[in-house]
Amino acid sequence: MALLTTALGILDTHHDPDLGSARITRLRLECDGMRPYWLEPDTTYLLSHDGWDWIIRGGQWGQARLTQLGEPISALPLTDRAEPLQRGRSYLIQPQPGSRWELVEQG
Repeated sequence: MALLTTALGILDTHHDPDLGSARITRLRLECDGMRPYWLEPDTTYLLSHDGWDWIIRGGQWGQARLTQLGEPISALPLTDRAEPLQRGRSYLIQPQPGSRWELVEQG
């Protein structure tokens, strides 16, 4: 049985042409401090809730929790709105042409 997916929209990101990477607007990665979480080209990321926080997996960081101003997130910024995240669901962040990133819900 195939896993159903639903495209939710394009993430609000900032692309840095010097790095060739993008970061999700206003969110930070927490591991050994708070840093921007850079999305690497040609890499798909998994976002899921671990019972405490939203954890992103993939790329150079492996896995880390995403925060906004040091607090847990409850939504991701899309280009046209904020998309509420639902515990018990997982999400993919997939690269798209033109340095854009699509948020996809797995269900």
